[in-house]
Amino acid sequence: MHANRFRIISGITVLMLFLVTACSSITGTTSTNGSTSATATSTPQPTATSVAIPVATISYCEGLLTIAEANKILNPVNPIVGVQIANSTNNSSCKYTDASNNVLLLLNFAPFSSGTQINTAATQYIAQVFNNPNTAIVTSHAVSGVGNQAWYISSKITGGNISGLAKVLCIAAGGLQITLTNISMNGTGLLSSVSDVVVQGEFVQAAALIISRM
Repeated sequence: MHANRFRIISGITVLMLFLVTACSSITGTTSTNGSTSATATSTPQPTATSVAIPVATISYCEGLLTIAEANKILNPVNPIVGVQIANSTNNSSCKYTDASNNVLLLLNFAPFSSGTQINTAATQYIAQVFNNPNTAIVTSHAVSGVGNQAWYISSKITGGNISGLAKVLCIAAGGLQITLTNISMNGTGLLSSVSDVVVQGEFVQAAALIISRM
């Protein structure tokens, strides 16, 4: 069993992920057990883009991947019970969370230029996850069978008071960069017992559903 791996993303880490395509006005909405709330924060102004980013709503996110489907595919030890969303000029996301508000799966949408190499995009994305010189790539390779291009990459960070693992599937599809991310932080080791081959397969399965419904 590999149920224990999809658990911990801190609020700070989620904000780090948004640095990849951060923008001036991000709004967020949370849906958990039928209730919703909205927030707004400010982040640096990005370079303008003409690519249409999908607007994340609770219904849109669950139309791409339902909570039941996410639980079935990822099999988290603590089940996904809600979806949070965030939208900005150059970025939108669906965050699948457990009862403790840990983000078990971050689904992110951003522009993808036709001249960009998918491996470059994936490497730049995962570098922002930890943004630490002690980060090392564990595996990095092309993936077939999903999107126009796809790249799987994982990294780890050790040293000081921080340890963590990040696993990302980065996909180019229809002018969008679609990323699926899970992070384990601070020595939990929840991802270390699961092979990248297994996690990659689960991410590809989820991504295929998502793209087919866009």
